[in-house]
Amino acid sequence: MKKIKLLIIDESLGIGGKEFLIHQHLKHLSKKHFEIHLLTFLDNGSVLHLCKPLADHFYCLHRKFKLDIIVIFKLRNYLINNKIDLVHSNNWLTSLYLKFASWGLSVKKISTFHGYDRTWRNFIHLKMLKTFDSVICVSKALKIDLYRMGLPWEKLVVVPNCYAPERFHISQSPPFTKECGVFRMIMVSSFRWQKDQATLIKSTRMLTEQGYEVELHFVGGGDSEAINKSRNLVSTYHLEDAITFHGERIIDGEFLAKFELFAFSSFSESFGIAPLEAMASGLPVLISDIPSLMELIQYGESGSFFEAGNCTDCANKIKELIQNPALLKKLKQKGVERAQNYRPERVIEGLELLYKQLHTQ
Repeated sequence: MKKIKLLIIDESLGIGGKEFLIHQHLKHLSKKHFEIHLLTFLDNGSVLHLCKPLADHFYCLHRKFKLDIIVIFKLRNYLINNKIDLVHSNNWLTSLYLKFASWGLSVKKISTFHGYDRTWRNFIHLKMLKTFDSVICVSKALKIDLYRMGLPWEKLVVVPNCYAPERFHISQSPPFTKECGVFRMIMVSSFRWQKDQATLIKSTRMLTEQGYEVELHFVGGGDSEAINKSRNLVSTYHLEDAITFHGERIIDGEFLAKFELFAFSSFSESFGIAPLEAMASGLPVLISDIPSLMELIQYGESGSFFEAGNCTDCANKIKELIQNPALLKKLKQKGVERAQNYRPERVIEGLELLYKQLHTQ
């Protein structure tokens, strides 16, 4: 049986949920059915060294500018010379290059829509995706949103994100009780407008003023302006002893085991890979009540939730969990059970089926 020649494109494979998802795809895609080509624009990504050995072929385009015309011709030559059947892009810029490079070629184009953007880039991305053969949505909520934004329903396919079981698994940690002392919370996320770290900071302030011993830990890099706003808010509330910024780092289940709760305050998410990784690690989650996150926790069955942007409701939900260790234990068990639906071997089945269907069209 002839293998399908699949090309996966990313800018650089830096640290992030999208990049680790690509790593899982490369790790679990069938080498029996696919000849996998990995192509990046840059060669300085932190996850690149993990991904390169998993592909049959790797090539870097060495882009010099954000919009580098030479790269379009390099990509087109790669498509032609290697007789690529399918190309899977993963953000607006790789999709833009792919659209021009594949002009007039019979190659099938697929893109995963990983996240929202409130700038002109979102408009351009949606325009381009209308010309693609298929658009992968990482949640049912995202599929509905993209349809409302004008993408054809028949091109939208739900293939959820998956987590890495080798990194995120249950670690042995003693259950929290009110006698344990400090209640430690963590949020793993980049700093951007939609992540709304401010709500968690304000909730922490409310809890400390009410006499609760709590710590809040932020892990993630991102927009320097957003980071500075969060740091300034912590200073304004004199919460330097209660709130810690760890910066960008790779985490795993062992690291998450140091905490009692994973809190996630985002206004906008396409999926929510960080809460899923916490659930797989046996860490109870508290999320904002936006559609994609509520879908992940089965609308309260596998996690707790609060009204997005409402720091009072968030603080009250944290208090409820501090005062009710039995509820924490229940959410831990339910979260672990729910996470099994997002193991990579289950998700890859749907992805491979989509690839094969497009190839035979």
